[in-house]
Formats: sequence, C-alpha cells, structure tokens
Amino acid sequence: MEKQLPPGQFETEKWPILHAGDVSKFDESTWNFRLFGEVKEEKFLSYKEILDFAVFEKKIE
Repeated sequence: MEKQLPPGQFETEKWPILHAGDVSKFDESTWNFRLFGEVKEEKFLSYKEILDFAVFEKKIE
C-alpha cells in the first residue's frame, strides 16, 4: 500500500509546522469551559477555576 498524506498536507524533513496563519491571542477573562451532555447540571468553568483544581500524583508500585 502506498503511503498517503491527507489532502493539503506534505511531507517535510524540517521541524513540523503545527498551525497555519496567526495564532489567536488568549484572553483568560473571556475563556470558559462548558460541561454539558449526560450530566446532572450544565456547568461553565472559568480559566481560573480550571487552574484552581487540586492536582495530585499517585504512584502505583
């Protein structure tokens, strides 16, 4: 089977380009995460609320 790339893409030996065009500016005051679907209650979380979640690491030996 011949190796094929998706339409509009090409193979390169250089560092991969991960986007095309300008990168949008990020405004954390307007960003939100919407949790919806098969949940009891729809929720909107701000960027700060996401960052405030407790982070922990558990090692299993």
